[in-house]
Amino acid sequence: MSTGEGFTKGDRQRNGKKTVISSFFYYIFQKIYRNRAMAFTYILKCSDGSYYTGVTNDVQRRFWEHQIGNMPGYTHSRRLVELVWCSENVDIASAIAGEKQIKGWRRAKKEALIRGDVETLPELSMAYRDIKTDD
Repeated sequence: MSTGEGFTKGDRQRNGKKTVISSFFYYIFQKIYRNRAMAFTYILKCSDGSYYTGVTNDVQRRFWEHQIGNMPGYTHSRRLVELVWCSENVDIASAIAGEKQIKGWRRAKKEALIRGDVETLPELSMAYRDIKTDD
């Protein structure tokens, strides 16, 4: 059982031997698998035009938490917000790594990601001092 897909409670065959999976272990496995597989990195556009990058395991719930101002923070005074980009990750550690990377980007690079213009991302990674001009 590498991914857990198709895993159901009940009788299973393992190495030719019949085994019974208890309800408890089935419940625990499903909780772990669901939590591990659901991690998202997202970008919101705030009412002042700024971008907020975050991580969640439930994009819809988190969006509404930002929208109605349930929690104090960056977006609370910049409502209404718009979800402009979202990416599913294999686990929370990957989602957090993606969030930290995006938070370090300039606005132009974030906007290229939002547009889906991945070809320009390497160019936008260059430091201003390294960009050659025709002066």
